[in-house]
Amino acid sequence: RFSKADKSLIAATFEQVRSRHGSTIENLADIVIGLKKIDALLSSRNQSDHMIGNLSIQKTLIESFLKERLGIQLLCDHYIGLNKGKPGGGISVNCCFMEVLTDAI
Repeated sequence: RFSKADKSLIAATFEQVRSRHGSTIENLADIVIGLKKIDALLSSRNQSDHMIGNLSIQKTLIESFLKERLGIQLLCDHYIGLNKGKPGGGISVNCCFMEVLTDAI
């Protein structure tokens, strides 16, 4: 379906996307970890439900964004693996993709 030149171009594009997403994912993961710590601290100090609710919404939005970014990175890794001759690419067909993302967060 695709020529060798097309496959190389696609693989290079996926590698660029993956490398650009790498630092973003690390930064977002640090934010999620920080928000979980703040959430636990506020809960232990019986802070107002309004503050905890706002923090929960922010954490949910960031986790959702992080899942999307991780999904993109995993798909890029999968295609790159296939292009480099790795059998099955980078994702096992025997796993639930959403469970992998949820576990990662």
